[in-house]
Amino acid sequence: MKKHLRQYMEKEININSEYDLLLQSKPICLETSEDYITIQTKAGWSRYKEWSSDQWEELIKIIKQETTLKVHQIGAAAEPVLEGVDFKVMSGFDDCIHHQCYAKAHVGIDSIFNHTTDVIWSHKACKTPAVIMFGSTCPTGFGYEGNENIFLDISCQPCYKENVEIVNAVNRTPCWKDHECMKQIAPEMVWERLKKIL
Repeated sequence: MKKHLRQYMEKEININSEYDLLLQSKPICLETSEDYITIQTKAGWSRYKEWSSDQWEELIKIIKQETTLKVHQIGAAAEPVLEGVDFKVMSGFDDCIHHQCYAKAHVGIDSIFNHTTDVIWSHKACKTPAVIMFGSTCPTGFGYEGNENIFLDISCQPCYKENVEIVNAVNRTPCWKDHECMKQIAPEMVWERLKKIL
């Protein structure tokens, strides 16, 4: 049974992935001399994990003032490009992963790209350092020790609230604290954490 499952998984990876994620190899298209960080802004199933565009754009301004790093935005192609972003990855999940892999650091929210920071890439033998902001979830269950995890520990956190429109879940009531768990995370706070890992 396990042998058949493994064969199926290997077949799916080869069919559905432009790059073999198990090999964690560097695609030629990402050979670049510029240093950059990746950011990722949307969670998909829960708006209560997300930071506002204004906060992201303020952070990007700080990064541009304080460093020579470029900012690459990863995520779904349909997501709006933030002001100040130098490059938006539009070509799918594989390219997002590889951009994150070659970044100096990653700044994001609790999403799939939080978990991919914990991958040890064969070409550099280390993880991508990251600052991850937690709103409706918490780093105790979903964070990684090597990351700078920002969690304010407000009395209602974690609530695990989800988007009513797309998720058929029990905990679908709206946030009653006006999303304070993410609103109170200031761009300067994120920058201070980012400086530690650059």
